[in-house]
Amino acid sequence: MGTYTTAIGSSGITLKDKVTPLGIQLPANEYPTHIHFNLAGGGAYWKQSSYKSGSGEFWLHGDAAGKTGVKFGSLTLPKVSSNIMLKDFDIPNGKSLMGCALFFDAKPVGGTWGVGLRNRCTIIVTTEIGSIVPEVPADPDLYKKLLPTVGKDDKMIGRARRSDWKVKVQGVDITDTLKKDLISLEVTDNEEAAADDLQIKIADRDGVWLQKWLNETVHVGSKAKGLSFAVWIGSTDHTGKVLQQKAGTFLLDTMDHDGPPAVAKIKCASLDCQGGIRKDKNDKCWENVTLRSVASDIAAKGHLKLLYCVTGNPRYDRKQQDSETDMAFLIRLCDASGYSVKISDGQLIIFDRKTFESGDSVQTITFGDGSYTKWSLGTGDGKTTYDICTVTYTDPATGKSFKGVYKAPEWQEEEDRVKEANKDKSGDDLETPTHTELKIKNKKVKSNAEAQELAEIELNLKNLFERTVSFTLPGNPSLMAGLPVTLKKFGYWSGKYMITTCTHSITQSGYTTKIKLRFIG
Repeated sequence: MGTYTTAIGSSGITLKDKVTPLGIQLPANEYPTHIHFNLAGGGAYWKQSSYKSGSGEFWLHGDAAGKTGVKFGSLTLPKVSSNIMLKDFDIPNGKSLMGCALFFDAKPVGGTWGVGLRNRCTIIVTTEIGSIVPEVPADPDLYKKLLPTVGKDDKMIGRARRSDWKVKVQGVDITDTLKKDLISLEVTDNEEAAADDLQIKIADRDGVWLQKWLNETVHVGSKAKGLSFAVWIGSTDHTGKVLQQKAGTFLLDTMDHDGPPAVAKIKCASLDCQGGIRKDKNDKCWENVTLRSVASDIAAKGHLKLLYCVTGNPRYDRKQQDSETDMAFLIRLCDASGYSVKISDGQLIIFDRKTFESGDSVQTITFGDGSYTKWSLGTGDGKTTYDICTVTYTDPATGKSFKGVYKAPEWQEEEDRVKEANKDKSGDDLETPTHTELKIKNKKVKSNAEAQELAEIELNLKNLFERTVSFTLPGNPSLMAGLPVTLKKFGYWSGKYMITTCTHSITQSGYTTKIKLRFIG
């Protein structure tokens, strides 16, 4: 928090509809939240042709032209004020003035008056520290926000016969230079938690990449790892329709050169690796914060734009971050509320897992339809799949107990089937369904309804990888992690899935997309 004091006006001055500089320049991460007026005796009045009382609005601006500003209050002034007037105003939407030079504006209501100051007016501006990275408000159209966009200048020229791609380094197109020596270009996109990455392998038979490009890049010194790589991928589908997508923006991470044969390797990490939010472990006590404010601080630290795509905003009196990375801490908070975290193309995205899972599938894959070249089906990672989750908690202060039970939809259907089948049975003929139960104890809840909601969240988390599937398909740049697909005629594996990892691979042999899936219903 900061405090800035200034004084404007002198005997007889009339501001009269002009924006007046306060002489205050806010730091890049501060924005105004409160303003205090101290109008000295005989200090202020509304002025027309003669001194008259009137009412008006006060504005604070971030530019001399008055184009960027927020109204923070209104005030009725007498013909001539002979007494000291102290007024305090809160400043709504002050974040729009973050890091600005501040200007004062008085706008009379109902006329073309200006404000006069017979003596000096002292103004005290109070500020707060906020994210220097703009927050993007929640948007119900989550899918479009998650998909990296293709701008006018970024579209690949012409219609691709089968596949095409483009790479820019620091805004410079190096595609043609890469194409003649490319061994492989691989972009991996992950649903959540894991970082996305870009890997490029280049044949360097003549040593050009070793002696020129890699050498010059290393000599950039500490700035080498700040080099940005932007990748676009395009292809045509079986109908001839052109599909193209920006695969993301990455930062140079490592460079290697080995042989024989001589191969240059470039590895880039997604933008979230800035600021150490994924690598550096921290100890911090967060007090009186919300999920959104925590996410905002972490996004700012990682130089990311925050995209908060959920309506809920849990508040925490106290949360302890013990030897955890910022991302691990944020993921833990989101998991507790049933939310997911994803980083894509410079955005830190908080979204509701269930909202995405309920969306329409972007592709349907039917057994034997020729839409894929390889497949692999599995029954998970060997961990137990749970049918029921029970949450119990007793408040030590009041002794009051809460309980919530959630049953997986498939298990509820099985229970209903058995109940119907047992209507006309008795004794040894009765069917007895068996189930696996997940028990959660001592996680604080405040009601049975909250316990029920937590039970559903915990069960879904435990069963995320009940069935796993992977496919290799002809290259399709519109596929990405976090989108749903549907499988048909795959027996036990038929159903709806989410893409957990999507890898786009380009070689001299062509373009393929490999997707790994998790079952959702």
